[in-house]
Amino acid sequence: MSIIVHGVYHIKDQFFIDYPDPYLKSNKGEKRPHYFCYKDPITGLMWMIPFTSQQSKIDDYNRRLASGKKVDIFHPTELDGRKGMLLIADMFPVIEDYIESAYEISGIPVIYKDISEIKAIERKAKKILVLLRKGVKFTSTQPDIFSIERSLLS
Repeated sequence: MSIIVHGVYHIKDQFFIDYPDPYLKSNKGEKRPHYFCYKDPITGLMWMIPFTSQQSKIDDYNRRLASGKKVDIFHPTELDGRKGMLLIADMFPVIEDYIESAYEISGIPVIYKDISEIKAIERKAKKILVLLRKGVKFTSTQPDIFSIERSLLS
């Protein structure tokens, strides 16, 4: 399968078996979240950013925004007509072998095409990765993504 950066994908259950971090978002039989693909220009790994339509995440984003805070750990978006959030602080690295399939609507793979939205997502992803590499934890349930990254790169 040819992976298109900025596409939306399903991840194989095998990834979650090989990397059993309890804080990774569960996969729900390879059909759970849809993951936005961001490619790290330094390592070449693909980072998958989970999508959620949970109202609690949307409310959390809106609360933070209303209080005047910059909210780079979330990115509001719409997928298949559902409003939701990309959970940027919950992204994790993968290699192509762990990608099950493209997320499709009516048989057509979903690929983000809005350049300004792509730039906003990438800017946030780069910023969050830098902060994570410096040891910043955004939640108490932060997965150990850098042990996964080291393993994938070796």
